[in-house]
Amino acid sequence: MGLVLVTPPTGPALLNSDAKLHARITYADEDSEITALIQAAQRYYEQVAGVQLCTATYDQFWHSLPRSEANLQLHQDLAPWGNGKLWIDRPPLVSVTWIKYYDDTQTLQTLDPSLYQVDATGQRGFIVPAAGQLWPEMYPGLLNAFNVRFVCGFDAPQGSNVPATALHYMREWVCRHFKEEGREGGTKDPEPPGMEALFWAERCLDFV
Repeated sequence: MGLVLVTPPTGPALLNSDAKLHARITYADEDSEITALIQAAQRYYEQVAGVQLCTATYDQFWHSLPRSEANLQLHQDLAPWGNGKLWIDRPPLVSVTWIKYYDDTQTLQTLDPSLYQVDATGQRGFIVPAAGQLWPEMYPGLLNAFNVRFVCGFDAPQGSNVPATALHYMREWVCRHFKEEGREGGTKDPEPPGMEALFWAERCLDFV
């Protein structure tokens, strides 16, 4: 199973001016460095929390899929809790664009949307076959034979739905690393109490 970024966000979650205001930086000499620190802070937060802050499009791949109650027990890593459920990475899930797969003749097919259901209401979205359906037969042994393209993220860059806890962590991360690199006296501040808890506010655990 793999994940490939198709369309990245159009910008970072945090404005350069917002980060500078938090760090009390009033000059423009280090704007490019601040921008780089914002990008690093966002990437770090997203990786640790397991979320997508700004809207992006991804392809997620599977090598094989569970198709019946008998083989669900053999594919719990692909369909935890049974029922052919496929968990989608980088929550929150916004929408599924399409599902493509290689059938048993090794021909690329697009799965009819009426044959599956998408649930994006929980902490982590998932896809299941429609009532009375199973996932289609795929070409055996072919890597990445099943592909879901989807849109995910809390909001557009600097959008109002980007979690405040994530933005606050990024501001603190930029401020501390800017000082650590010697721009503001070279003194690294101790990590404020509760910083780690900001990850848990939005963190998505697998199969929750």
